[in-house]
Amino acid sequence: MRGGRRRRVPRWLWWLAGFPALVAVLALVALLAVLFVSLPLPPQPGAPAVLLDSSGTEFTQLTSEFLQRDITLEQIPQHTIDAVLAAEDGEFYDHIGIDPVSVGRAVVANLRSGEVSQGGSTITQQYIKVASGDNAQTVWRKLTEAALALKLERTHTKDEILVMYLNAVYFGRGAYGIQAAAQAYYGIDAIDLTLAQSAVLAGVLPAPSIYDPLVDNAASHARYRYVLGRMVEQGTLVAAERDTLLSQQPPTNPRRSVARDDAPWFTDVVRRELETLGFADGAGLTVTTTLNLGVQRHAERAHAEAFNGIEASGAIVAVDPTTAGVLALVGGSDYTNDQFNLALANRQPGSTFKPVALAAWLADGRSAEEPFRAPSSVTLPDADAGNDWTVSNYGGSDLGTLSLRQATWRSSNTAYAEMAVELGPDRIAAMADTLTGRPGEHPANPSLVLGTTETSPLTMAGIYGTFAAEGVRNEVHAIQEIRRGEEVLYRADTSGERVMGEDDAAILTDVLRGVVTNGTAQAAGIGRPVAGKTGTTQDYGDAWFAGYTPQVATVIWMGNRDNRATLPGNETGGGLPARTFASFMGAVHEGLDVMEFPTPSGRAPEDAVVEPTETATPTATPTTTETATPSESATPTETDTETEAPIPAPTRVPTPSATPAPLPTEPRPTPTATRPEPTQPPEPTDPPEPAPAPTAADGGATGRAGTSDGGSTPPTNASD
Repeated sequence: MRGGRRRRVPRWLWWLAGFPALVAVLALVALLAVLFVSLPLPPQPGAPAVLLDSSGTEFTQLTSEFLQRDITLEQIPQHTIDAVLAAEDGEFYDHIGIDPVSVGRAVVANLRSGEVSQGGSTITQQYIKVASGDNAQTVWRKLTEAALALKLERTHTKDEILVMYLNAVYFGRGAYGIQAAAQAYYGIDAIDLTLAQSAVLAGVLPAPSIYDPLVDNAASHARYRYVLGRMVEQGTLVAAERDTLLSQQPPTNPRRSVARDDAPWFTDVVRRELETLGFADGAGLTVTTTLNLGVQRHAERAHAEAFNGIEASGAIVAVDPTTAGVLALVGGSDYTNDQFNLALANRQPGSTFKPVALAAWLADGRSAEEPFRAPSSVTLPDADAGNDWTVSNYGGSDLGTLSLRQATWRSSNTAYAEMAVELGPDRIAAMADTLTGRPGEHPANPSLVLGTTETSPLTMAGIYGTFAAEGVRNEVHAIQEIRRGEEVLYRADTSGERVMGEDDAAILTDVLRGVVTNGTAQAAGIGRPVAGKTGTTQDYGDAWFAGYTPQVATVIWMGNRDNRATLPGNETGGGLPARTFASFMGAVHEGLDVMEFPTPSGRAPEDAVVEPTETATPTATPTTTETATPSESATPTETDTETEAPIPAPTRVPTPSATPAPLPTEPRPTPTATRPEPTQPPEPTDPPEPAPAPTAADGGATGRAGTSDGGSTPPTNASD
């Protein structure tokens, strides 16, 4: 043998190397034994969660929308049991309550990360979590859960554990237990569920707010395929039947009419956030939310005044800039009969996204006073992944040469397109990722600057809340604190992260104030400092106004519920959305101290402030359209699916919650230096006040996406 004989490792070295691992295993077994003996089993799930507003006043309870009724195992079809076991715990009838291999792997990974990053839960463990309501993401919780699972297996049969689980687990749509789920999704009793229906229900269990077919049909179908595939692997379904069922996923019923609670749209967000945090059942919890009932009432009143009786739909979201807590949220007109939450629906934001590009420009050390050409139309060679990119201004207006400040006031698409190419779309995408806290979500396409990537009103409220908070970002959230009795289970982290320089944020706000005083959003004024931006998408499909004071940031969206058909009257963001903002924010700020925004200390502009020059008059009917990259269409696309954005999970912190703070009333300290204003502010370019929108009685369209717009052909460059 080359190199001589291999030396044998002494046996005592093997023992020495393995001794620490042996000690760790024995210690873990001993700890589980102590927990097994000392911990009582949790009672079965009890009272519904109680929701408190930010002042501590109860405003609703999370009662089940469908009757939770315990049924026996004999009242559940065998194929339903097989589907749930295949999806959640294929070895249920073989293990002792825990899967030692999976638990060991998860414990090692979790110890390395310092938090629970891997699962490994059996159905027995899942039931313990549901019954106890303890969802803390800690190694200790996983150990106690494992010990209680072992204990439950000693005191109950497998069938008893399985039926307790199936009667308690949350399936979404306010349905707890398989009987309520069968009613909620298919309007039948559990005993009548088909195999395909059972596979759909088993598929939603990990995350009902994501895998409900009415939320994301593609994600639901992927889970449906997974469950059927696992059933084949488990031997409870033959491959030929699976192949037949794959093309026949059964449709679910629409969500039924429900009783209207106070702030129902906000309560919907709380439900989703509880699920994201791991408290889906909510049983026995007291949840302190960020809701301000007074602000909510103003939002509901403003929404009703704006949108009741007209064809278009609307959403209103208001957040506290200092914490990013949601103060009020209205996601539609009639929650009793339609629970689709438009405040969470993804739509193109249009020019309300331009301030994100401006933030990236300022972060690059550039000036808001730099000049840009703003012709009626511009073709930028090779700007779109090697292809030419053609962009036009709203209304075909040739605005001459404008500073970037003035281009923001007048919402010039061509000026911002040139800025985006000069800065680089990657920097705009990076700023968008930073402001939303979602890395990699925004593609680095040139058209991103014009708001072609879809986002929700809730997300936009978070972005503008960061602007109002002088560049300090918190995660948008609806829950402040979760308790069970006196025990604090969760508290939102509102310490904030600076994502913009203080002076960059002050300059951006100063520019956006001009949109309200001199630009396209003069209808949004409320007699105190307000900053904001209008937005209108192609063919007048969506109209936005996003704005803020130092105390409150608010987003108003209007559009068609199911598609991007042209809004009645060719509505723009400077019209009804801006007026609705003024109505709502004027009422909210009544009696509050007038707070000033920080005055920007300013950086010396690289060029003098540019006087706007007009070289052509607007054309009545523009014909040139913006051409986006193939992967990110600049034109809103019609779709027959409803897409709602998930609520990100706020960071957990171990400390108990403080009393929720009211709206801030003291002005923040501001720098003293001032930035020079343009000497001749341009006139706004939004169109004259549009005619009132037709009412439903006038024959407005009510169908889903794909229906004809009807009427005359609208202009195609309505990104104001």
